[in-house]
Amino acid sequence: MGSISIFIIYMHEDKELLEILKELYKYLNVLKRTGLIDAWYDQSLQSGMDRKRGINEHLESADIILPLIDNNFLMSDYYSNPEIKRALERLDAGEVSVIPILLTLVDLEETPFKQLPILPTEGKAVTEWQDRDEVLTNIAEGIGKAVTTIRISSLAKEKLPTIIQDEQTKDVTPKKTVEFRGCNADLEEIAAQLQQRKERHHRTALVLGARTGGFFRSSYLYEILRLFSPHHFSDLSHLEQFSECYSILARPLFNKVDTHSILQTSLQDVAVTKADIHLAKLAKRGYFDEIITTNTDDILEQSLLQIGMREYRDFEVFTPVGVMRSRLQTERSSSFRISKMFSNLASRNYDIDPDGIGNRTIRNFVQPILAREILVIGIDPLWDKELLRAIPAGERVIWFVNEEAVPESSIIADLQQARPIEYVGGKNGGYEYFMTNLYATLLETSSLNASGDDSNILHQLRVIQNELRTLKDQIADLQSSKINSSPSIQFEG
Repeated sequence: MGSISIFIIYMHEDKELLEILKELYKYLNVLKRTGLIDAWYDQSLQSGMDRKRGINEHLESADIILPLIDNNFLMSDYYSNPEIKRALERLDAGEVSVIPILLTLVDLEETPFKQLPILPTEGKAVTEWQDRDEVLTNIAEGIGKAVTTIRISSLAKEKLPTIIQDEQTKDVTPKKTVEFRGCNADLEEIAAQLQQRKERHHRTALVLGARTGGFFRSSYLYEILRLFSPHHFSDLSHLEQFSECYSILARPLFNKVDTHSILQTSLQDVAVTKADIHLAKLAKRGYFDEIITTNTDDILEQSLLQIGMREYRDFEVFTPVGVMRSRLQTERSSSFRISKMFSNLASRNYDIDPDGIGNRTIRNFVQPILAREILVIGIDPLWDKELLRAIPAGERVIWFVNEEAVPESSIIADLQQARPIEYVGGKNGGYEYFMTNLYATLLETSSLNASGDDSNILHQLRVIQNELRTLKDQIADLQSSKINSSPSIQFEG
């Protein structure tokens, strides 16, 4: 599919509005440079081009129409405006998406724009934002999401018949199952081991799989990729939907621009959760010295920043992909390191179906870490298969924490032949549930052992309280001794 055509409608009499429009136009440059959009308003007319003809041509060919709405717009006779009238006609016919941009706080209750998606998000008008850069970025991201949805939806209509045909010819022979012979672990046991290892200065390595990251939580990812699935998503569990999303992305359906647009848009509405903050606090307390993750988002980094940690000073982020061997062997310069095995989405140097861990240099870097006692949370057998294959044989225990019941036909089950495995599954193995309860358990344990930031503070408060009691007793004794040593006063009757 070619560029998405965007047409902008505004009140020409409002000079301040025109300045906002010009600023917004600049913020759309990223989408324009990648060829995703062709944005147009009447100031874009080339010299010598007939204005009315230019407007009509772009109005009729537009995929998205953006009316800029303020009080002046609503007080005008906009219903008779031929551009608005035609935009609403094309909207009713399903030919175009109309996304009003709210410049000032206005009442849309009795307008045809009431039921439409509005930018900025949450209906907060441009003039209500204190930071102009922030609001224009918000609008540009919203437009980018609409562009991605239109492009990918159009592609799905083209590709889905072939996908369904391929699915019908696929071998559906049941996979051979392997009896899982690991043992079940519980949270208290894992917490006790983490605490002991920390106290002995042998901290644990943490491995975070795709089910702890932003894509797993993104409703948009499921919403857009279900268009390419031969299955009914409503019949699939959340875990099955996530695996299906991977299978769709791994097919040769999208070019690099569209893949990046899907993934980037999927993360726009994903926020840091309590579990993320709890994980960040445990890292700050020193329970982990290495965190290996297959997630390409920056949710973990955001969580660390939110609790006051600083990159380079308190932690470092390392992406082994494409790094020279000499750098892979560099020692950590901070208290712990985050190794992003599949790189960063922001760098665009990533692959949704990576074979980077198959690279001998990277494998030599990650395997000594994976050979230690490791806590593995949220591994997905498809999204994270390359990382699972890199786990070496040995005698050190692996704690697997996952939402699935004990798996019987996956690489995880095969690992039992090479490593001792303890497994936490089902509800207790969900990332949010497990991390929240692990944090609470370790906080209680560390308080009893007088270790950790919060417990150190509690210990110091107890010391101060004891000193205050001692001081109070000394003052009372001093006052008592003064009273007893004072001469008595006698009155003559």
